Formats: sequence, C-alpha cells, structure tokens
Amino acid sequence: MLAEALSNAVEIVGLVPCADRARQRGRLPCSTELLPAGVRHSHDGAVRLRVLSEYTLEKMRLAGVSRTLLLIRKGSWDIPAFYGREAVNDMSLAYLVVDGSPGSLLALEHASSFAAGARIAFGAPDVLFGPIDAYSRAFEYMTDTGADAVLGVYRPREGDFSNSVEFDDRGCVTRVWTQATEATSQWRWTFAVWMPVFTDFLHTLRTRGGWRERLGGGSHGEPRIGHVMAASIEVGLNLRCVAFPQDAYLDINSAEGLRQTLDATGL
Repeated sequence: MLAEALSNAVEIVGLVPCADRARQRGRLPCSTELLPAGVRHSHDGAVRLRVLSEYTLEKMRLAGVSRTLLLIRKGSWDIPAFYGREAVNDMSLAYLVVDGSPGSLLALEHASSFAAGARIAFGAPDVLFGPIDAYSRAFEYMTDTGADAVLGVYRPREGDFSNSVEFDDRGCVTRVWTQATEATSQWRWTFAVWMPVFTDFLHTLRTRGGWRERLGGGSHGEPRIGHVMAASIEVGLNLRCVAFPQDAYLDINSAEGLRQTLDATGL
C-alpha cells in the first residue's frame, strides 16, 4: 500500500504526549494510558488485556511508523515499566521525561531532535478513534495534496467544544480554536500528521523571543500544539484535514468518558 511505500523513502516517527490530561477521573491505580481497554486473542488461543494506549500505537504502526517517542512526566514511571524498550508490533519505543505538560510546545520542541527530517504522526494515547487506518489515510492525503500538515477531524460529541476547526470545501483548514468554547464548528481534530517543514516551524516559534505572548495559552499553562496549528495558518503553511464523518472518538478525560470507553470495549 501507499503508506508502506512512503515509509521506505522517508521515516515516519510517532510523538505521543502521555500523562497529560486533567485528573477528572478520580483515583486510578495506574496512568490512564495503561487502563485495560479490551482484549487481544493471539494465534495460539491465548487472551490478554489490551491497554488504552495500544490503540493509538497500533494505528501508528499500521501507517508505517518505525519508532515512537512517548513524552512522560516525572511520576509516570509505570508507562515505561509496562512497555519497556521492547518493540510494540515491531515499532521501537523511547521515552522523554519533560517538566510541565508533555503536550506543550516546549515539550514537543524538545522532542523535535528525535524526529529531525522525519514525517510525524501525533496523537493522544487516551483517545479512542476509528478507523484502524486513520493515520494511513491522513498520510496518503498529505502526499496527494502536498500539505504541510493534516488533521484528522470528527464530529464532536455532545458538549465537546475542544479542538474545534473550520475548513473549506477543498479541505484547507481556515481556523483552529485554541480554547474549549462554544465554537460554531461542527468538527474537531483528534490526531495529526505533518511534514518536516512543520517541525521546523514549531522549532522556529519556540526559539523566537516573546513566543509565549504571541501564541497565548491562557493562564493555565504553556502554548500547546493547537496554538501552533493556528499560527501556521497565519504564516501561510498548507494545513489541511481529512474528515471521518462515519467514525467516532472517545476522549478519556472524565469519569463519564472512562465509563463509555469501558462499555465500548466490553470491560
């Protein structure tokens, strides 16, 4: 398939910010990324539990991701303890311990040297979404359109105003909301892929003076990847989206989201 052919020419690297979500789920016995979320049946008939983050990693590997960097905070040691350094579905894993939010611009910029010159698959480990080839289709669309970055967009769940986007009939993103407000958009982005030029733009933003003031981020933390997406539109980068209107997502950012996930995965 096209994704496999492309991965042989230009490496694809995964970036996954872990332990990054607000603790709205109550007390948990482990990091959210390691919550049981389904079962896997092996060829020999054995059955084992699947953890939440495996779903994102599986989609990345299917798209040709060769290695993935998991950004973790101090105290999230159960994540590397669980996965170790062994390959997951033939995809090698590495870990970067960051101060503050693993999803912040500062953390992602620190990770950029790990992915220099590569195409990037970016996604949260505590969001379930379909289809299984979502990343593959986003990479193919990026190649077909010459986009610098592509967002995977979905119909928002009721009451979810986060990560809202607008785009035109050509799939060009015209606006990215950076705060969870009652946006008028009927779409929200859930994952992203991008070319090295977008990684370079991220680095340029971070190394310029006054970048926090220009990008914003509010009083609750550093600018995040959504702020970079919005800024990329302003400077004329080709930001596009691929829509999945027939598929859904589950964002495990609340006790209700956790309950729905366990219901959906049969646990």
